[in-house]
Parts: sequence; C-alpha cells; structure tokens
Amino acid sequence: MEFYSTSDFKKQNPLFEITEDFERMFYEIIKHLEKETSLYIDTYGKTVLYPNHIEVIHNYLIQNRSRETAALKRFKEFIKNIHQEKQVLIFWGS
Repeated sequence: MEFYSTSDFKKQNPLFEITEDFERMFYEIIKHLEKETSLYIDTYGKTVLYPNHIEVIHNYLIQNRSRETAALKRFKEFIKNIHQEKQVLIFWGS
C-alpha cells in the first residue's frame, strides 16, 4: 500500500509506503477517516485523497495518543508536509 503524487501516473515514485509494522495503525486511521468523511479507502484499489481528507488524518494523528513507533513518526511527518502543501494524494492498495 503506497501513496503517490497525482502527477505520478505510472506509479514509479511512491511518496510513502505502508509497511507491515504500520498496517494495524493505518487501518485505525482509515476507519476514522471513513467515519468522519464517509470516504471509503479501498485497500486493494485506488483512492484519491483531497486536502480535506488529509486534514482529517492530520488532526487525528495530532490527537492520537498511541505508542510512537518509528513508522508512526514517519507517517506523521509525511502527512504534516502533505497537509501544509495542500496536496492531493493517490492511495494505491496492495
């Protein structure tokens, strides 16, 4: 499962990859996103995430009190940067 820029049509340069050690936490994040926005993330397909979706994820990560793993720290930093730049992302499931 990976995130790509909308300009990376051939999926050659992933911006972030969901690793096995982060999958469980990621599923919690996407459940929250679906609850807040009604956006269904297809973990086997493609989903476009707009700035308002990124903002929901960003706010959830700020408020989250889960144990800070290295993978979670990397994801927080990634989302923080994407949120600041108001980028649109494509999520490709596995």
